Amino acid sequence: MSVQTRQQTSQQTIKQNFERQRKSEKIDRSSEDSKTLSETKINMDSEWTMERVGQTLMKMGDNIEKNRNEITNAVKEIKEEISARFNVLDAKITEVHNKNVEIEKSVEFNCENIDQLKTEAQKIRVQIKEEVQMLNEKLILAEKHDRKYNLVFYGIPQTNEEDINETMSNFLQEQLQLNSKMEIANQHRLRKREDREGPPPIIVKFVHYRDLEAVLQKRNLLGKGQQVLQDLPQVMKQERHKLAGIAYDIRKHEHLKTRIRDHGIHMILETRGTGEKWKRREISL
Repeated sequence: MSVQTRQQTSQQTIKQNFERQRKSEKIDRSSEDSKTLSETKINMDSEWTMERVGQTLMKMGDNIEKNRNEITNAVKEIKEEISARFNVLDAKITEVHNKNVEIEKSVEFNCENIDQLKTEAQKIRVQIKEEVQMLNEKLILAEKHDRKYNLVFYGIPQTNEEDINETMSNFLQEQLQLNSKMEIANQHRLRKREDREGPPPIIVKFVHYRDLEAVLQKRNLLGKGQQVLQDLPQVMKQERHKLAGIAYDIRKHEHLKTRIRDHGIHMILETRGTGEKWKRREISL
């Protein structure tokens, strides 16, 4: 290669290196400028963002204050409404309490009246019971007096086509050995009871009480199955029937004499031993 050619080649190399260096510097400067612009933009964005944040915070502060006032007002209104309702409720409770007090007083008054009425009613009930018992006793005594002259004869044989007057006349004269001149007001046979054996009994109403007593004194002459009893009201007949069973047991087991007689509207049982006086037996029927 000639000297001239080598020189040309060297110059071209130097020129290329210089161009390459310029491009590199240009790129570096461009990169620095971009970096600077970027930093400037970031700074501007940061400033803008902070401003927006500040504005937002101010708005939020205003909203918070506004909301706090609204909440305060709302709470105040709620308190006032609750207070008003409590006042109304308290008034109603007071009214109910007053009514309850009145009711209690009324109930207490009524209870006292009821107790008083019950006491009075009990007194009236006792009084009515006593009056009814008294009237009942008077009725029994009146019925007893009406039957005073009556005797009932049990066990007298009955014949066909019987003449009751002849039957009783024969019985009094022949069996009881009594005067045939006894005056009898009325006599007839009663209806026969199913629980009693023998012929139907005969009821006789005497005109004179002395004749009735004379018949009772002759009862020791009665035959077997025969009996003469005074005619009594039904309630006294029931008592006499109960006492008759008790008297039978006393005669059987205690070997005492017994008798049943009327005392007021009741029947009593009396007993006695040989040579003793009649003593009343206290018996609850």
